[in-house]
Formats: sequence, structure tokens, C-alpha cells
Amino acid sequence: MCAEQSAPPNRGHGAVLPEPGRHLQAAAGERTALAMNSRIELFRLPPWPWAVLYGAIWLPAIWEGAQLSLLLAGVCAAIALVFAMLMLRLSELRIREEGLVLYHVNKMAWGDAVAARLRGIAGLRYLHVRRARGMSWWIPLYLVGSRGIMVALADRAPEGNPIRTCLNDGGANSAVPADAAKGPPRG
Repeated sequence: MCAEQSAPPNRGHGAVLPEPGRHLQAAAGERTALAMNSRIELFRLPPWPWAVLYGAIWLPAIWEGAQLSLLLAGVCAAIALVFAMLMLRLSELRIREEGLVLYHVNKMAWGDAVAARLRGIAGLRYLHVRRARGMSWWIPLYLVGSRGIMVALADRAPEGNPIRTCLNDGGANSAVPADAAKGPPRG
């Protein structure tokens, strides 16, 4: 849009209608401003490696369905696609000022973390976080976002938080409880 705008034409009955698409631009700008103020960082599964693995798992069912009927193969492929889309959509981590949201359901305040430790399972890296309340979390470190997930977690976690301590140490002292991460008592 130009810096100088003319008034929209009057289209009868004394009503002044907005420019076409102007309300959409304003709404998009408001969403962007809201996202900037809330500073939520989003990390999701990288789609291609997981889609290939998921396709390899579903390929035998689709092949068997194709042997019986083309319609059955199409149904199997549609079911596989729906589950793949759900898996990719729901597998995410949101980093907020107040804490973390994992898989759209699990919420943890930064203060709930008691201890953190880097782990690896089948070549995939995780951050195992023991919590004061609730079950421990296995945060997948292979999720992708606008920057590295380990950098984002270390940057956003408060000073003295076991998650920040673990990631800044590179996992060297990663089983350190929250109280020990603050150092010895001074007296």
C-alpha cells in the first residue's frame, strides 16, 4: 500500500465501505504483533524424514489393499495420510515466557523442572526433565524451528533453571538438581 491513501468510494446509502482485502491485511498485522509480543517459539517434527518412515510402515498395508481392490488401497492410503498429518501437526513444542507446552496438551512452568539430563535413544536426542509435579518429560531435541531447539531452550529458561544449566554445560553435569545448580549455600 502507498503511504498516502485516498478515501474509498461511497457506494450508496451513505455507507463507506473499506477497501477490498484491507480488513484481512489489518488482521494479519494484528496477529503478527500479537505473536511478537507473546514471544512464542514453535518447534515441529521435520516432515520429510518422518514422512518417509511413516510411508515405509504403511506401504505393506497399501500394497495388500491394492492386491484386493484399488478402492481398498485408496482407503488405506487416505487413512495413512490422515494419521501422518495428525502426527506432524500434533508433534510440537511451544516455548513461552511462562514455560513449555508439549504436544498441545502437556504444560510445564519453568519452576516445575527439578533436574534435566541429555539422553539419546536410537540415535535421537532427548532432554529428560524430572518435574516437581507430574510425570517426567522427554523433550525431543530433533524438532526444528526458526533456530536450534537447544539454543532456544537455554536462552528462554530462567537463570538457575536445570534445563538451562544442562544445556549450557552440554550435558556434562546434566543430572544436577535445581538446588545444586545454584551452587553451594553462602554463609
